Parts: sequence; structure tokens; C-alpha cells
Amino acid sequence: MNKTHNEKTFLIFVFFLALALRIGYLLFLKNTYLFYGHPSDDVTYYKNWAETIVFDDWRGNAAFSGMPLFPYYLSILLRICLGHWFAVNIFNLILGSLNCILIYKLAQQLFSNRTAAIAALLAATNFILIYYDWLMMPVTLLIALSLAILLGLSGKGPSSFKEWLILGLFIGTATLGDGKFLLFAMLLIMYLLWTKRKFAFTQTFKIIFPLILGLTLVLGGITLRNRIVSGEWIFISSQSGLSLFVGNNPQANGAFENPDFIRPSHTGQDEDQRIFVEKTLGYKVTPTQVSDFYRKLAINFITTYPAQYLHLLGKKLILFVSDAEQSHDIDLLLQRNIKIFLDINPYILIFPLALLGIFIAYKEKREVHFMLLMVVAQLGFSMIYFVTTRLRAPTLPILIIFEAVAFVWIVQKIQSRQYKALLFPVAFVIVFALLFPPKFLNSEAFAFLKHSKTGSVYDKRKDYIKAEQAYLSALALTPTDSNTLFNLGTVYVNLNDYTKAKRYFLDSIKLGGFNVDATFNLGYIYEQTGETENALKAYKEVLYNTPDSLDAAFRIASLYQKQNLCSQARPYYEDIIRRKPSLNDEIKKIFSDCENQK
Repeated sequence: MNKTHNEKTFLIFVFFLALALRIGYLLFLKNTYLFYGHPSDDVTYYKNWAETIVFDDWRGNAAFSGMPLFPYYLSILLRICLGHWFAVNIFNLILGSLNCILIYKLAQQLFSNRTAAIAALLAATNFILIYYDWLMMPVTLLIALSLAILLGLSGKGPSSFKEWLILGLFIGTATLGDGKFLLFAMLLIMYLLWTKRKFAFTQTFKIIFPLILGLTLVLGGITLRNRIVSGEWIFISSQSGLSLFVGNNPQANGAFENPDFIRPSHTGQDEDQRIFVEKTLGYKVTPTQVSDFYRKLAINFITTYPAQYLHLLGKKLILFVSDAEQSHDIDLLLQRNIKIFLDINPYILIFPLALLGIFIAYKEKREVHFMLLMVVAQLGFSMIYFVTTRLRAPTLPILIIFEAVAFVWIVQKIQSRQYKALLFPVAFVIVFALLFPPKFLNSEAFAFLKHSKTGSVYDKRKDYIKAEQAYLSALALTPTDSNTLFNLGTVYVNLNDYTKAKRYFLDSIKLGGFNVDATFNLGYIYEQTGETENALKAYKEVLYNTPDSLDAAFRIASLYQKQNLCSQARPYYEDIIRRKPSLNDEIKKIFSDCENQK
């Protein structure tokens, strides 16, 4: 009774410690961090998608271009929280704190109470986990699903058709947030077939069939949904081809590097990857054809340059086992100084100790195969695509559990005065740290990122003079960055300096290929300076390359209407109404003046 009470007290302590650290971190950033209210495009992308689900169209009218699990999760929270994003953020921090309890339960189930307690405390205080809980990215949800799956598999594990079916549904759902779970499912099925090979076929079938059925119900349902709304059989997301190319091309370095011909945003990625293919092939393409195009480029690189590809795999492996800023997202990079101060259990310590913990677990004949399958799946997924700290983060709790195993073993050896047994482990950790030290971006690259992000912050605050200064500082370091050139152009538009704006937009287009945003803004400048034909040409080019652009269609219709060319304006207005029926009354009111002049 007392033991149970003490455990509950400890778990309550861990939960509130984790929550206090996460809320404290949020409040600290809110009051001291310039970029607090200006997260990376990934965060904005998921929020906008969630708001579209809640307030506009929950089903969507196109195949998913990203992994759909997290935005739908956010949309549910947004409904519950009555549209208040801060409340959603707090809920996410609570989920991150609960993950520490799940880590305790998993470690307890596989090892001991002492190991579980250490693992829970390490997770509660781990900077990377705190950071991603604050950032409100898929990491927190994926960790919860990973731990739930591993808890379901560990111990006695599923024993009935229903339990294996539920497990399959869980893994299928997790796959909608991270493709590595599909690889985990494949490894799990192979592992089960191998370990159950001595059983009768019917017994094995009762395990494998419901597991695959659960996976198929989820993944098949999403694929069918994509077929219904787009007319194509697209498995989960249409981005798989581009992702493979980004991680496997002659310029790839193992981490995520945005291609030069694609704007560094999700919207830009969705549109520009198709535009590039259409300009290359000379005809309109479907999402499947776009994905196939990039997939073929990636495979062609792998087969044509096998030596370079093997070298690239080596870079990916090094990035996976080390703490390199090259694989960080921009928000984490900009918190470099905070991370150095607060990351008391860094990855450079976690990974080698986790390897030691894995060795100890196998020596003690612990049933840790399912945990290792999850880590191997993440490693395999990273080797296939690319390494990022965000994508690797969901496996961090597993590594922390193995790290706790190593800590317990080391303490036991010290208590029993078996100092010789510690020589190899200590030497291993030291050698590992020397071989794979943390790698920082060079000062110029870091300063460029900071200046460009600072410019974006001041731009949104409408402090255009400071935004101009920040962007000019960024361009002084990297003069050929097309996105910064475009951003500086928008600053000059807001300052009504159309001459400078035009120059920077044209430079951006020259460097980055066809740029939808720069071309549209160029059309706006032509419109303001009375160059109507050039404006129409720019807007029509935007509309040709992005047929869903209501803004471009409206600007074209407006220009024709100003010239009293009502017959030419009408098709564009009708197209806007057809694609956005809610604008019917507003468009008809605008167009009525033109109609009355006939």
C-alpha cells in the first residue's frame, strides 16, 4: 500500500515538474525571445491547416500534400478550446508532461522502478522534449503514440484478434503523422513471422492478419479519400517523391536542404514543385506525376552515382548519431544560447549511453526488441530520406530509457566497487564524444538566418525601416538568397518605393526560377505605376501556373473592369464565384457597375 502510494506521489511530482518546466519555458520565451510570436513556417502551416478544417472544409478538396494526422489533432483541440491557440498550446504541454509518465510505465514494465524513475526525470527535464512541446509540432503527439504502441507490445502483449486489430489501427494512425511507423510495421511483421515460425500457420495468421487489417483500414481509408477528392490513388501524401529527391540528389548533404527552385515555405513547396515539373516537361501534370518525376530523379542519382550515394549515407548516419545544427530547424537554431545553457543532458551524452544501455539490456536478456525496432525504423527512414532533429526527436524517449539503464548499471558497479568494469564504458563514451562532437553552423550562416528572421518579425510588426535594415544585413552575407530578395522587395512595396521593389523582385525571379509571389507582386507594382499590360501579363502568368489563385483572377478581372472591358472581366469573376461560392454576392456587387455601363 505504501509502495503504491509512493509511486503515485512520484508520478504526480514528475508530471507537475515537467509541466512547470514547460510552462516556465513558454513564459520565458514569451517575455524575452524576439521570435516568440513568429514561429517557423512549419508551425504556421499546421495551424492554418487546422483552422481550415475547423472553419472552412474539414474534408478538403485535394489529395493531402502533407501528413494529415497533426493538423486534424490540432483542429480537435482548437474546437475544444473554442478557437484559442494559447489554450491549445497549454494542452500540448500537458500531453508532453503525460508522456513522461508513459516513459516511466514503459521503463518500469521492461526494467525496474529505479530505471523508470530516472528515465521519467530525464524526460521531464530534457531540453529538446521541452522545446518541441512548446513549439507545437507533431513530435509530442508522435511520442505519445510511439509509447502507447510500445506499451501495448511489451509485457504480455496483445493476445486476441481484437487487441492485434487495435494495435494495427494505432500504428496506422501514427503513420499518418510520420512515415517511419510504416517501416516499423514492416519490421514488426517480419519480427513476428520469425519469432512465431515454430507455431502453426493458423496461430501466426491470427496475429498477422488483424495487425495488417488495422493498418489497411486506416491507410486504405486515407488513400481512398485521396482518390475520391483528387481522382488519383495517392498513398497518404503527394509529397513522397519530392522528399526522396531532397534527401537524395547530387547536392544533398544528409540533412533537409530546400531546393533553390522552391520557395522555403509549405505553400511554396506545394506549388513550386509542380511548376518546376510543368516547365521542365512542357505540359500540365497531376500530383502523382509530380511525385513520380522527383522519385525518378532520386533513383537516377542513386543508380548513376553509387559511390557518391554511399558517401551520402555515411553523412546521414553521422548526423543521426550526433548533435549537428545542420539538422536543426530554424527556431532551434535561434535558441542556440538557450539550448547550450539548459540542455543539461545533451544528445552527445544520451546516444552513447543509450548504446551502452542496449548492450546491458541484451546481456540481461531483456525483451527490448520492439523498442529497438522503433529506433531502427527511424534510422532507416532517415537513411532513405534525410535527417532532421525534429523527425529524430520521437525516438528520444526510447534512447533516454536505455540511458537510464546505463546510469543504473554504472551506479551499481560503483556501489559494489567494480571499478574495472567501468573502464570500457567510460572510454567508449569519451571516444564517441570525440568522434562525433556537436557541430555548429559557421558564424556567417547563423548571422544570416538571424538577420533574415529578424527582418520577417519587423515586417509583420509593420516596422519597415528595421525590416529593411535586417534584410540588407542578411543580403550582405548571402547576396543571392532569392527569398530574402523577395522579402526586401515587399518591404519597399510597403514603403511605396516601387522602383527598388521592382528591382528586388526581378532579382529574386532570376535567381529562384519562376516565383509565384514575386511575379504577383511585380504585377501589383506594374498596376500601381500604370503599366496595365505588364500587370495583366504578370497576373496571367501567376494564374496559369497556380490556377487556384483567386487573388490573381480578381486582379485580372479588376484591371479589365477598369478599362470597361466587361466581357473580358466576366469569365474571371465567374471563375472566382465557381471556386468560392461564398463570394457570390460580393463579386456581383463589384461587377454590377461594369454591367450597368453596357
